[in-house]
Amino acid sequence: MNSPLSPLISVIVPICNAARYLPRSLGSILSQSVRNIEVICIYDDS
Repeated sequence: MNSPLSPLISVIVPICNAARYLPRSLGSILSQSVRNIEVICIYDDS
């Protein structure tokens, strides 16, 4: 599903004390059939 009319899908991944899950999470996002995707990771060190 990668056509000029495909909408851009944005995925926002909050990261807070869960860095060990990041590789699996990103792998899951990137393995989807949608290709027109942006991934935004937000690190909250609060």
